[in-house]
Amino acid sequence: NIRCFEQSLFYQGEQNGMHNDSDKKFEENLCSREEKEENEEIFKEEEMAQGDEFGANKPWIGELEHSSPKISITKDMSNPPKENISRLKYVFGYRAFDSRMNIKYTKDENKIVYTTAALGIVLDKKTNKQRYFINHEEDIVSLCIHPNKNVVATGQMAAKGKAKFIDLYVWNVNNLPEKTNVLDEDRKKCPKGVSNLKGALLRAIRVLQFSPDGKKLVGNGQDDQNSIALWDTSNLNRITLINTAKVDAARVLDITWIDNDQFVTVGPKHIKYFKVKGRNITSTKGSFGRNKVEPLCCVCSAFGKIFTGTTKGNLISWTGGKAGTV
Repeated sequence: NIRCFEQSLFYQGEQNGMHNDSDKKFEENLCSREEKEENEEIFKEEEMAQGDEFGANKPWIGELEHSSPKISITKDMSNPPKENISRLKYVFGYRAFDSRMNIKYTKDENKIVYTTAALGIVLDKKTNKQRYFINHEEDIVSLCIHPNKNVVATGQMAAKGKAKFIDLYVWNVNNLPEKTNVLDEDRKKCPKGVSNLKGALLRAIRVLQFSPDGKKLVGNGQDDQNSIALWDTSNLNRITLINTAKVDAARVLDITWIDNDQFVTVGPKHIKYFKVKGRNITSTKGSFGRNKVEPLCCVCSAFGKIFTGTTKGNLISWTGGKAGTV
């Protein structure tokens, strides 16, 4: 065949001392062609043969057929349902894959508040009944509860075209209706005592925390510097913005208050102390000292110290902005 003829010409030329540059190119082309043919042979598609299981008995088929519901198609099925299908009856699920610390007990110890999708949910454990806050346009990714245990703040991701106007709602768990419809006109109706603090943070509101006395609320956005915003919540019917401040290029994972005028933020690459005086917000970075720097994923304040947890499972105590024992 042609391939054998080409090879014979090549070998004859080599024996006669005629192996010049053109022969080398010919050899390279021939090798590449051989490799291509070899690869095509390796990856050649073949029809799968019918294996031993092809004619085997499949008892599960009969089980599947018997378990399938028998539905008779009737003319009544073309009529609209008599019940209100736009009304929420029960919602399953809880957002945890990218949200943290977003399930809390209310003042009524039988009720818990949490989020899933774009819903704030208050669940009565005794009756197993739910009430819903439905005013968010996008998925809720943060939640915190006021010291009075009745007021909740929830922050969401940015809705399409609204990266600069992310909804941050403050609402009361006791003011939610017993029955909730999810039509557009119903979603626009806010329950009594609801405030929307949008406009201060960008892209998403990832962390929220009320101060110990409930008179301040700090929120963390997801802009390039993961900025924080601080609101005056001393009057829950008239919440005002105090100021904003940059935090760090890496994401903020948790915030805790030291007292009513100081709080701490932590993340994969930072720990930062903030102090509030009037409308001014100042900050200083914490120091790991001789300790190895580890990503910090959670923080709390207790016994006059700050305690942080790391992604490696270590617990670090902090005093005066400096890391202590690990």
